[in-house]
Amino acid sequence: MVRTQSINPGRLLKDTFRTIGSIYIPLLVFGLSDLAVVAAVGLGALIGAPLITVLTILLRLIFSRWVYSAVIYYTYQYLSGNRISIGSAFRRAISQTRRLILLILGYFLLLLILSISAPYLLIILIIPGIYLSVRLGFVLHGITVDNLSFTRGIRHSWNLVKGHWWSTFIAMIVVLIVSLIFLTPIYVGIFLIGATLIPDSANSQVISIFRFTGVSVVFVFIYLVIIPFMTVYDTLLYKFLRANKNKSNQLPS
Repeated sequence: MVRTQSINPGRLLKDTFRTIGSIYIPLLVFGLSDLAVVAAVGLGALIGAPLITVLTILLRLIFSRWVYSAVIYYTYQYLSGNRISIGSAFRRAISQTRRLILLILGYFLLLLILSISAPYLLIILIIPGIYLSVRLGFVLHGITVDNLSFTRGIRHSWNLVKGHWWSTFIAMIVVLIVSLIFLTPIYVGIFLIGATLIPDSANSQVISIFRFTGVSVVFVFIYLVIIPFMTVYDTLLYKFLRANKNKSNQLPS
């Protein structure tokens, strides 16, 4: 059996920073399209009509999976040296709607299990939850990139991380830490602006407007900076794990 390489988060970060500039604009287009739907959800909630709110939330859930699937496919093809259009990436994602809906239902099932669990059970589920989130972290990648079914995508992700759980977990933690480093100046800046400009006598409406503005700034920053960065990083990690399994001939047939 061919000896597989270990995951190097530092190398992944270096490759991400080197690549992000050349692919940023297409990723920004994907992000802005998803952000527009997020705004529609917020508008539906603002109107207050229950039916509109439910419909916009469902639209958000489905569309976000479409966008993320398209982003993954586009990024993977780009990193593999294949230049495809944004439209073809979206068409690929739409063609996998049934699988993506199954993935959404899987998320809902997990949330349901957690929501009906007693607090002490939630604590017990933390460790297996983290374990499963790493083992199943590449289900969407398998569905999108390798055109796998939902169940085969689960097996695919499970096999990819087999023997690399700790290094994959550390790699995921590293990118979260870097993302928080990006976000920290924004949080500090908003706090300092609020402390400087808002007087102690300000009414609740002024404070609410400032908080809404601050949350919006953070949200937009995440879409403009954090999500493109993490997309490239996660796709590079997936390519690395996939190449390792190809070398050891352990990918599912």
